[in-house]
Amino acid sequence: MAKKKEIEEPAIDETTEVAEELRAALTDTSPLSCDESELLSCGYVPLNLASTNSHKGFIAPGEYCVIFGDSGSGKTWLYLQILAEAAKNSHFDEYRLIVDDSENGIGMDIERFFGKKLASRIEPPAHDKESVPFHSETVEDFYIHLDDAENKGIPFIYVMDSITSLSSVADDDKFDENKKIHLDNRHKGTDKDLGGSYGMSIAKSHSQNLRRVVSGLRKTESILIVVAQSRDNVTGYGPPKIYSGGRALKFYAHLEVQTSIANKIKKTHNDVDREVGANCKIQITKNRHTGQRPEVRMPIYNQFGIDSIGGTLDWLIEEKILTKEKGKRAFSIPALNLTGTLENIVNTIEEEGREAELYEFAQQSWDEILQSVAVQRKKRYE
Repeated sequence: MAKKKEIEEPAIDETTEVAEELRAALTDTSPLSCDESELLSCGYVPLNLASTNSHKGFIAPGEYCVIFGDSGSGKTWLYLQILAEAAKNSHFDEYRLIVDDSENGIGMDIERFFGKKLASRIEPPAHDKESVPFHSETVEDFYIHLDDAENKGIPFIYVMDSITSLSSVADDDKFDENKKIHLDNRHKGTDKDLGGSYGMSIAKSHSQNLRRVVSGLRKTESILIVVAQSRDNVTGYGPPKIYSGGRALKFYAHLEVQTSIANKIKKTHNDVDREVGANCKIQITKNRHTGQRPEVRMPIYNQFGIDSIGGTLDWLIEEKILTKEKGKRAFSIPALNLTGTLENIVNTIEEEGREAELYEFAQQSWDEILQSVAVQRKKRYE
């Protein structure tokens, strides 16, 4: 049988890439220069801090974020919680909350886990003539839907889940063409080569369209979140996990985060260990907000979702800000006048409505960390 020709992905010139990224970092909307009320939280304080140095925000209007990772590593939980935070934040009351569910992968009860506000506001990118929701199947669909949303003049938060599930019109046509050649080779005894442009058209489409999209996001103060499925990097060069679609997806992103499973969370009942959730590792792999690329752990429970209070306490322990009292199982937070097991502290914070106090304490702790590791030098420019 004839072999498929090797095709290289269209490349972005490395020198241009560095210059463009530096220029973007200096000129793009930055959470550090806008009011905190304009920031959109991800609903998980350690990740907010890791992204913007503010416990109140993960991303700002006008920005584009990539979330990529393994299956079951919290990508869907994370973007739905971002949307839930938008639904309860008055700054985003007029925003459209669009989920382009190309994988048809949202199976959870939105109202149960994320509230009535989000459940009532989520919408698909388009409807067909019979008002049936229409989600992108090709990369061309995706950019047409984005263009339509930008042209309406209403700010939006658009989630594409997932970009790696999209085909392209060109590749679909090429498949049909190659199928006919393959069948002719089999039945007619011919040996015609198969065409070799598979995959190239998707990367090319992203490279051509994302620049315009990012410019439109800034003008409309909208947000784009692209979800991608990771795959093993078998080349032996670069990071162990990557995602398909070409370099442009990362190049134009203001923020890129990678998710993976650190370990399963189990509880025992009748002497049987039962899996109740997972601790997910969230690694910031690109950050135009601060340049920092921290890593945090995020606990997700199957019957609850992302545990921001418990995860924040775990983060404080990992940073050695909270320590066990000598000879006891208890932890102490003198600043909040709280002592007890972690579960007791979580219960007290929830019952007394003291979440804001905890998150302010986490902010103070983060600020102290940054100050302690800062390089002290005389300013070169006034």
